Amino acid sequence: MPGSAQLGPTQRATAWSRLSEGEFDVLVVGGGVTGAGAALDAATRGLRAFRSASPLVKVAGVAACLVLLVLAVLGVRALVPSNSRTGQQRALTPPSPTAPAFATQEHRDPRGFVVNVPKGWTKKQSNSSFVDYVDPANPERRLRLNIENASGTPTSFAQVAENFLQRTSGSCAAPYNRVGLRDGDDVKLGGQKAAELEYTCGSGDQARHGIWRVTVQNGKAYQFFLTVPATLYDASKPIYDEMVRSYRFGA
Repeated sequence: MPGSAQLGPTQRATAWSRLSEGEFDVLVVGGGVTGAGAALDAATRGLRAFRSASPLVKVAGVAACLVLLVLAVLGVRALVPSNSRTGQQRALTPPSPTAPAFATQEHRDPRGFVVNVPKGWTKKQSNSSFVDYVDPANPERRLRLNIENASGTPTSFAQVAENFLQRTSGSCAAPYNRVGLRDGDDVKLGGQKAAELEYTCGSGDQARHGIWRVTVQNGKAYQFFLTVPATLYDASKPIYDEMVRSYRFGA
């Protein structure tokens, strides 16, 4: 193989002269890295190799390498999911609220809050401070909205409510079981810190499942709960979730 890397008339004449001096097993046309590698591989296998290139062939080889490099980059990019390339932009866009899978109506309470409840449920105004909505197709599914005077925290109010449920069989048949009491930073009501109590009452065909959310603001407990037969809880839970999502202060 020629030892000089310089191209020109002298190098080409030397190469053609050497080519005519003997027999070669391999002729490599192309003086680039690929040609050198091919010639080296042939030599290590005991073959006589001859490598030569004109400037035009060398330029063409470089251009081919560049084309292959561009195609490789485009191929890798095509394998990367588009959502990975735009993940940063997507993360900067806040998710839009998901509409409930059921029809709703607004309950506008003159005491200063608004919340969505299932459309068509029967409103029952009490002589006390609470308002009930009852499913006309199944009166055992109902929810209650209420405001009461309160001091302390949302968690302490939820604990008072739990004590009431435990000792009042007319509101919660024995046995009472707490499913969970949550009061982390992610538990809100109307944008304010809140507490959530989930519980079950009774057993067998009489078992019920309830969930309660409350926040305490300016000496008042703003609250609501949903209570349904235990077998209908999973299907009814989206009602509660929509109430949490839509609850806001103001008339």
